Amino acid sequence: MNLKTVWINACDNYNDSKLIREAVFVNEQGYSITEEFDEHDDNCPHLVIYDDLKPVATARIFMIDGTKTAKLGRIAVLKEYRGYHLGAELMKELIKKSKEMNADDMYISAQAYAVPFYEKFGFAAYGEEYLDGHIPHYDMKACLV
Repeated sequence: MNLKTVWINACDNYNDSKLIREAVFVNEQGYSITEEFDEHDDNCPHLVIYDDLKPVATARIFMIDGTKTAKLGRIAVLKEYRGYHLGAELMKELIKKSKEMNADDMYISAQAYAVPFYEKFGFAAYGEEYLDGHIPHYDMKACLV
C-alpha cells in the first residue's frame, strides 16, 4: 500500500469522502442517503486516506456550536482495507486536528461494537445506549486538556 492522508477544506469538493461513506454507511450498514449526509458536511473539514489515488478511509470534524468540543464522526474504512489500522490513523489525525482547533475535549457518537476501539484513544462512554437510525450507539467523550 502507498498511503497518503489529506485534509479537504470545508469549501472544497469532498466527493472522495462521500464515496467511502456511501459504500460503508449506506450500502453496507443500510443508512439512507438523507440520514448519512447533513448540514455539517458542507461546512467542516473532511479527512481522507488514499491508497495511491483510491480513497479508502475517511472522517470529518467540526466544533459543536458554542463549545470547545470537537465532534468527530463519519469515521469509515472500506471493507477491503480493514485490518490495516487505517481507523487508528484516522483517529490520530482527528485528535491532532482537534488540538489545532483549540478544543478542550472531543465527542463521538460511537456504534456500540466500536466502543472498545475508541477507548484505546482515551474516549469513555457515558449515558444509555440509543439507536441512531437502526444501529445501537453510545455517546463518548475524551479530554484534551
